[in-house]
Amino acid sequence: MEWLQNNLLEVVIVILIVVAFIIYLFYCIKKEGLRKVAIKSILEAEKLYNSTTGKERLSYAVDYVYNYLPSYVKLLFPKIVLEESLQRFIQTMFDQVKDLLDYEKGELLNEKTKE
Repeated sequence: MEWLQNNLLEVVIVILIVVAFIIYLFYCIKKEGLRKVAIKSILEAEKLYNSTTGKERLSYAVDYVYNYLPSYVKLLFPKIVLEESLQRFIQTMFDQVKDLLDYEKGELLNEKTKE
């Protein structure tokens, strides 16, 4: 017991590293599915909150994606802990989709002007 008291910080750090590694593995496995959910949440937020600010749409998308996560992840990491990471993830997905759509729109415009 004395050893545990003397090394409590190290034990907690090791446990956190193991949990983080498990979450990372889960993330790698589910990444593609999570991307689809993020894109779906972005589209739904755009439909529901078309005239509101991006902050409200992002908040909706974060809630949507968080609710998709398995319950054991939500049990280990409350929303407040994951919120910033989910915001960055969703913003990255939004930027990638927007870039792709802008690129394809530009390609279509270039093809039409060539005709």
